Amino acid sequence: MGRSRNVTIALCVLELSLVAVGICLSIITQTETRYRDFLGYQVPYQEKVQPYVGVLIIIVGTVVIIGTFMKNREH
Repeated sequence: MGRSRNVTIALCVLELSLVAVGICLSIITQTETRYRDFLGYQVPYQEKVQPYVGVLIIIVGTVVIIGTFMKNREH
């Protein structure tokens, strides 16, 4: 195998790993207790949030950049 073939395989493995991490981060949710003002009283309610969505966006961007790099390298 040539050097370019090894780099392509390594980048493919990295890309698949990032996709797996991104999927795991996208399904993690956290329940937060917040308060609303209802007739002058603070009423608690629970809301589900996804705290790692920002990291997920970074991972998707990295996967796109690596995929573009691999595609341009093949030509």
